[in-house]
Amino acid sequence: MTNSDEKKNDGFEKVYDYVGGSGWFQWRLLLITSLQLIIVTWHHIGYSFLGAVPDHWCKIEDLETRTNWTLTEIKRLSIPRTVLADTSESFEEAFSKTSYEGVEILECTQWDFDRTIYKTTIPSELRFSPRTWLEDWWEPYSLGRSPTSKFSSVFIAIFFGLPHPVEFNKAFYCRFLGRRKTILISLTIVVVCGLAAAFAKSYWIFLLLRFFTSIGVSGSIQNCFVLVMEHADIKYRALLGMLEQIPFAIGYMILPLLAYFIRDWAMLQLSFGLISLTLVSYLWWVPESPRWLATHGNEEDSLKYLLRMAKVNKFPKPSKEALLEYIRQAHQQPPPREQEERVLENGEVNLKSASSKFKHRLRGVAENFKKLMSTAEIRKRSLVFWTIFLTVSMVYYGLVFSTNLTSDPFLLVFLGGLMEIPAYLLTPIPASKLGRRPTTCATFMLTGVCMLGLSQIDSSYETTRIVLAMLAKFFISSTFAIIYLLGAELYPTEMRTTGLAVGIFCGRLGGGSAPYIVDLLQHIGKDFASVIFGVSAVAAGLVALGLPETRVLEMADNVHEVEKQAVEIKEKRRMSRMSITDGLTQL
Repeated sequence: MTNSDEKKNDGFEKVYDYVGGSGWFQWRLLLITSLQLIIVTWHHIGYSFLGAVPDHWCKIEDLETRTNWTLTEIKRLSIPRTVLADTSESFEEAFSKTSYEGVEILECTQWDFDRTIYKTTIPSELRFSPRTWLEDWWEPYSLGRSPTSKFSSVFIAIFFGLPHPVEFNKAFYCRFLGRRKTILISLTIVVVCGLAAAFAKSYWIFLLLRFFTSIGVSGSIQNCFVLVMEHADIKYRALLGMLEQIPFAIGYMILPLLAYFIRDWAMLQLSFGLISLTLVSYLWWVPESPRWLATHGNEEDSLKYLLRMAKVNKFPKPSKEALLEYIRQAHQQPPPREQEERVLENGEVNLKSASSKFKHRLRGVAENFKKLMSTAEIRKRSLVFWTIFLTVSMVYYGLVFSTNLTSDPFLLVFLGGLMEIPAYLLTPIPASKLGRRPTTCATFMLTGVCMLGLSQIDSSYETTRIVLAMLAKFFISSTFAIIYLLGAELYPTEMRTTGLAVGIFCGRLGGGSAPYIVDLLQHIGKDFASVIFGVSAVAAGLVALGLPETRVLEMADNVHEVEKQAVEIKEKRRMSRMSITDGLTQL
């Protein structure tokens, strides 16, 4: 085989032998994206404090103005003592009666809040009307919960779980604008909407702004990860992929410190936005992905970034001709840019016009989604990946927003973030040595065991419950780290962002279901939600066995390479089974 033939079969991965796939360039990129991810994390899970629901009870003006009773006496005499005591209701004329027989129970119109932990939060300040269409819809499921608590769950579900149609638009933007521009757009959305949300005077305006913030957060996290993955060679992909998760944990741990010192929701939200502004100062350091440029036929810019990478990594200046030969192997189809700009000789189609280009690109996106189901291997990978993404998100956020483990929310959130550090540092070892598939299966299974164990521990054993919850957090965080790595490795470059976007879409469904599972099922049993999360985690671990092992696979650039990998994997398994059979026969 000639050198040219060898290069033809090597694909894009081989360029890292010339420019370096684990040098200072990659570590600098990891640092740059890490700073962004730390700050974006506050926007992502900040509602743990912004939307915390303090203890609250019905506000009765007469009791406060016409008596000299203490707060404890007011609460004791005004809140109905039913089986499911409801602090959103009160006795009429409670202060003037000693017997409550026949006293009418009224719906609250105002609430008082406990200010011991939080000065203000979204539920305590942006109050709602006593009855709305949403409460009427919610009523059959409320089981005596107050409107404040109900709306808190609605917000969490929307922020973490609403299936964004924009999720797919991000795939469109990332596919045609590139990783770098999409990151810049996403961060701009986070900064603008994050600052505006601090001045919202209406709950629904705040909700709308946070909805758009979540779009920017998702785009930022997703594309920062993909950008780092596409700059790493196969040997260091797992390490860099896991390290890219650590900034999230650091931001997670810093959040309760900010919330501890800033206990007013508007000032806390404003601090998120102002600190995010500082990211603008360094974004010009963010490079574009040379792999993405090569896949889209932009050989000149891809070559420019690769030569810069070689210089930063202190590699000898490589031959441009050698790099170009590998760049051209990043795809086996005509580059999308050439397809878009091709003008037919008969003049029937002119893709030079802006409208024609846009329509053509929309068709390209639709075709890309179609490709996710186009072949048996891609279809299997997609369905399994989306299923486990939904489950890991549901279990993860179920733990994040569980509030019945300790009376100190700052400590609970800090410990939750702390457990992610060892999860991200230790997970690369089994992921690199044993493989992605067995590690994913094991972490899911262990999460399930911890959650099922937690459901059997009485609430009086608070320390034991916290230990089990933190172990579950450790294992599910490990799974979350692997899931992004899996998504980057399972899909070819031409549909990697699209496949991940659909996975995140499914994750939002799972994340959105978590608060409802926690809130609604606690009335069936305090830890019944833990049973649901535990069983789901075990089931997802079994489903994960349907994935191929990607530890030793090169990142594919098109569907043809994925199908070729599938054939090779099947052949290796067949040969392995034959070897085992022959060995048993000889015995």
